[in-house]
Amino acid sequence: MSAKIFITAPRYLPERTLRRYLRDVPLQTITYAPSVHGALWSVELTSLEDADRAIALLTAVTFQHDETLSVVPADSPPGRTLARLFTLLASNRA
Repeated sequence: MSAKIFITAPRYLPERTLRRYLRDVPLQTITYAPSVHGALWSVELTSLEDADRAIALLTAVTFQHDETLSVVPADSPPGRTLARLFTLLASNRA
């Protein structure tokens, strides 16, 4: 059973950087949607356990100026809100 998480960042995060942080976690897809408020990523993983590992890895990341990533499971209430936002942002980009 696959799982999805959403990642928000205060600024653009290159995909290669995100993949480097998640190098030990099996990924299915990574998709980016730009936002005026920063970056929004959708990451699909192979299992719920992999999603939990990804959440643990990504929430431990700190950038300069103590900026952190917010990581939200897609099946949570905030995740459903981010799913709608992601769909809107992605459709505006096309």
